[in-house]
Amino acid sequence: MKKLFVVIFVSIFVATGWCGAAFATGNDLATDIQRADAIRANCRAAQSTLQQVSRGDTVVRINRGRAYENMLKLMFAFNSRVAANNRSEPQLSEITASAKRGIERFRADYDQYQDALTRAIGVDCANQPVTFYEALIDARAKRVAVNQDIQNLDKQFGNYKKVVNGIADEIKGKSSS
Repeated sequence: MKKLFVVIFVSIFVATGWCGAAFATGNDLATDIQRADAIRANCRAAQSTLQQVSRGDTVVRINRGRAYENMLKLMFAFNSRVAANNRSEPQLSEITASAKRGIERFRADYDQYQDALTRAIGVDCANQPVTFYEALIDARAKRVAVNQDIQNLDKQFGNYKKVVNGIADEIKGKSSS
C-alpha cells in the first residue's frame, strides 16, 4: 500500500518536475502551465490508484486496530495479575496507559488521513490540478503521522515486553535459588 502511494507521488513529481507546494510562487507562467498540464494528464490514473490504496488501507487499519485492542486487553489483564500477586510494577501501568493513548491517537490520525485521502480522490483534478496536488500533499502528511503513531505503539509494546521479560527473569532467579 505504501509503495503505491509513493509511486503516485514520484510519478507526479517526475512528470511535473515540480517540488513546490503551489504554482503561484513567481515561477515562469509557461512552466506553471506545463506542470498543471502534466498533473491533469496523470491525475485520473493517480486517483484510481488512490482509491485502491484507500480500500487496502481500510482493511489494514481494521486489522491493526483489532490487534492493538487485543494487545491492550492482554496488557490490562497481565497488570491485574501482577497486582493480584502483590507486586508493584508501576512501569507496566505507565506503558499500558501510554499505549492506550497511542491507540486513541492512531485512530484519530487515521481518520484524518482517510478524510484527506477521500478529499484528494474527490477533487476534479482535470479542472483543479493545484487543488488536487495540495490535497495529495495533505494526505501524504497525514499518512506520515499515522506511520509515526504505529512506530510509537510498536516501541511501547516493545518496552512492555522488556519489563515483562525482566519480571520473568527475576521470578526464575528466585525459583532457582
